Amino acid sequence: MLELLLRHQANPNTVVHLVYTPLSYAISASSLKCMELLIKAGADVNAGRPVVTPLIIAASYGFTCGIKCLLEAGADANIPDEFGRTAAQIAATNGWMDCVEILSPLTASAGTDDPLDANDGFALKVQGDAALEGNDYADALALYTKAIEIDPDDSTLYAKRSLCWLRMSEEDKALDDAYAYRAMKIDLSNSCYEQAAALILVKIKTRSCIC
Repeated sequence: MLELLLRHQANPNTVVHLVYTPLSYAISASSLKCMELLIKAGADVNAGRPVVTPLIIAASYGFTCGIKCLLEAGADANIPDEFGRTAAQIAATNGWMDCVEILSPLTASAGTDDPLDANDGFALKVQGDAALEGNDYADALALYTKAIEIDPDDSTLYAKRSLCWLRMSEEDKALDDAYAYRAMKIDLSNSCYEQAAALILVKIKTRSCIC
């Protein structure tokens, strides 16, 4: 139907509901074929700025193939949404780390406060939290590890990495990080819980008294 409409000169840039275009709806439907047809017909890959561009929508859905298609067609990864968030930041918030890896190199750094700055421990921690929330423990682990290299005095990073190790069935490593957290943190409630969980998994009953 889309091919038929375009063949009869349908406008691929018709705006619906203030900012949405046919390309926006194709992305929402995860239809790569429709995206390609619309872009070939002249659809604006940066339409909807500064509220919601096609790239912002694709990042929200974690539509990796759609992001690649838009970037190849000239989409600007630095156009923010109405709240000032770039597509890469939105992808990170939603835990779409594959999308973040594609978008981050194309996103201009805004200094040390940029949540995509690879040298910003807080930014890496935020991305790690997003990955952890999305149950992507391998990515969360990698991000927390990088953050620890930058800020080894942040005790919460060890606690969160311990949880990642635990979810990945690496009980010994989970216990090591839990001990590191326990040594740094005055409030031991969380670390004791994590240590207890690790101890149960590895069945080391003789050391369970640490909690």
